[in-house]
Amino acid sequence: MLETHYRLLERAAVTTMRLEGLSDEGIRLERWIDMRYRGQSYELSIPFTCGFDRQFHRSHEQRYGYSDPGRDSEIVTLRVRARGAVRKPRLPRASPGSPDPTPAFLRAKRVCFLGWVGSAPASGIG
Repeated sequence: MLETHYRLLERAAVTTMRLEGLSDEGIRLERWIDMRYRGQSYELSIPFTCGFDRQFHRSHEQRYGYSDPGRDSEIVTLRVRARGAVRKPRLPRASPGSPDPTPAFLRAKRVCFLGWVGSAPASGIG
């Protein structure tokens, strides 16, 4: 039954990623499940695997310092995380400019830092 729900979520995720321009080869899907012990108001998100119930108890032990495998647990949310791998953009190589920063200077402005008042000279911070 969970498999059916995950497949529906995955189908929707892939459709959305395709609309964003990603190819199927660039799409990575991860299944997650949120669980808690019955009666709790907080849950843990864990990767969905064939041993998700055992992983829930281990994660609960790590996070809260205890687990109770005999206690009823419940599934709160199923999640699918879709990631898209895109090609790194090719940027034009910039040729190094002059080491003189003077052309980058725009204006001098009066400033105050912890009681110091002054102006930064064109050549740097004073």
